[in-house]
Amino acid sequence: MLVKDIMTKEVILIPPSFTIQQAVDVMNKTGRHFLPVGKHDQILGVVTKSDIDTRAIATGLSLNSSVCNIFTNGVRYCFEEEDVVRAKLMMKKWKVKRLIVLNKNISIAGIVSLTDTLSKTNTHSLINSFRYNIFGATKEIKILSAYHARKLSEHHKRG
Repeated sequence: MLVKDIMTKEVILIPPSFTIQQAVDVMNKTGRHFLPVGKHDQILGVVTKSDIDTRAIATGLSLNSSVCNIFTNGVRYCFEEEDVVRAKLMMKKWKVKRLIVLNKNISIAGIVSLTDTLSKTNTHSLINSFRYNIFGATKEIKILSAYHARKLSEHHKRG
């Protein structure tokens, strides 16, 4: 399954001129806790509910300050044609819950979350396989997500 099959396609891009309060208002209105900050297709960073809680509210920063004071630099991304398993591995590696999704033209195509990768994948992909080549030998890795491992464990305990 590809990232484009499970991603959220409607992206709300907020401008760097937004205040923290404006970002909070957008989050409350839309129910989204992850907002890319930028102009057109140029992403400068992302602001999350966690950023607001830890970098603004907890430190006493005015909510009238720019989101640029609290957003996270170094945006993590994947491509819409990548496999969902790869996206999950990238999120785990980078310790993030969401990735910006880019298309082949390097434009924003959507956002994919860890929840998307767990809840929108079908039961046929409980165990995902992929191959890689190391020192001339092909190895196959089977990945069982923690969510699916827990479900299988619960099933076996009942049965």
